[in-house]
Amino acid sequence: MKPLIALLLLLPAPAFAYGEVVDGRPSAHERALHFFTDQLRVDPDFTDPQFADYPPVRPLIHADALNEAARFYADDMAANGCFPADHSSCDGTPFGERLSLFYTGQGIGENILKGRAAPDASVFEGWLYSDGHRENMLNPDWIELGTGYASTGHHWVQDFGIRPDIDEPIATSGTHWPLTGSASGSTRYFLAVHDPEGPIDEAVVVVDGLRRRLEGDRGDDQDGTFVAEVDNADEGCRSYHFEVTRGDGSLARYPTTGLLQATVGGEACAPWIAGAEPGDGFEGPGLGSAGNGCDEGGGNSAGPGSNQREDNVALGTCSLRGRPPAPSLLLLSLCGLALRRRR
Repeated sequence: MKPLIALLLLLPAPAFAYGEVVDGRPSAHERALHFFTDQLRVDPDFTDPQFADYPPVRPLIHADALNEAARFYADDMAANGCFPADHSSCDGTPFGERLSLFYTGQGIGENILKGRAAPDASVFEGWLYSDGHRENMLNPDWIELGTGYASTGHHWVQDFGIRPDIDEPIATSGTHWPLTGSASGSTRYFLAVHDPEGPIDEAVVVVDGLRRRLEGDRGDDQDGTFVAEVDNADEGCRSYHFEVTRGDGSLARYPTTGLLQATVGGEACAPWIAGAEPGDGFEGPGLGSAGNGCDEGGGNSAGPGSNQREDNVALGTCSLRGRPPAPSLLLLSLCGLALRRRR
C-alpha cells in the first residue's frame, strides 16, 4: 500500500502568551492529557521497563491550532457517533483536509481513543500498549501538540505537528492531579520542562500565594517533569502558577499571565483566570511517527487501518509528512498493529 505524503505549507508560528486559555482551550482535561504525554516522552520506560529501547524525547509545545483541531474532532465523534478507521471526520472529510483547516506545517499525526474516563489512563494504559499509537507519542520529530476531549463517550484526541523556528516556552505543560480533589486529601502539581540551553536550576509552584519547590519526577533537569504535593485542607478553588529558574538565572512563568485553578470538592473551578502578571525581573515564556490509517481518498492511505477495540476501548492512529527537511522525517509505515495488555 503506497503511503500518501501530504504537502503542507510552512508558516511561522504566531506570537502569543503561553499557557493561557484561548476561547476555552485548553480545558483542564486537555491540559492534563498534554502533560501526561510529556511525562511519557521524557522517560518512556518509567511506566514499564519493556519500553527501555525507546530513548527519552523532548516534551511538546502546546499549539492552540492543534488544540482547536483536536477539540473539533473529539466533539465531532461524540456528537455524531463515529469512530472512523481512516481518521476522517464523521461527514467523510479526510484527515489531512480536516487538519489543514486549523494547522499547517511539515507534518501532522493523530491518536484517537474512546472509552477511558481519565487522561493518564488514556496515555499509560491505552495508547502506550498499542504499537502505532506508542510510536506516534514517542516520535522525536514531533514538536507541537494539541489535545482534545469530549466527555460524551470519553473521546480523546492527540494531534501532533512539526513547524520550524518555534520559540521555546521552557515550561511546556503543567497540570494538577487529581483534577478534582477532596478537602481531606492532597493535590499534586506537575510541570514539564524543556530548556534547549541546558539544565534548569529550580522549578516551583505557587499555590494560593505560597511557594513550593518542585522535585524531579521523570527525565532530567533539561528535559523532565517535576512535582510537588500539597495538602488541600478545605474545599474551594486553589489558584496556582509555576516559575522556572533557568541556568543563566532568567525566569520563566507558566502560564505567562493569569492563574490556573485546581478544584477541591464542590463545583468545578474555571481552569484559568486572568489577572496575575509576571513579577519584575520575569522573562515570560517564548512567544509565540509513525502512524497508520489516514485515508486521504482515492484508495491511498498512510498505512493500514490501525483502530483496535477491546473492552469497549477504541484506539486509532495516523500521520502524514510533507516536505521533510531531513531523512529522519520520512514517513514510516507501520503494519501489524496490535493492542498489548500491561502485565
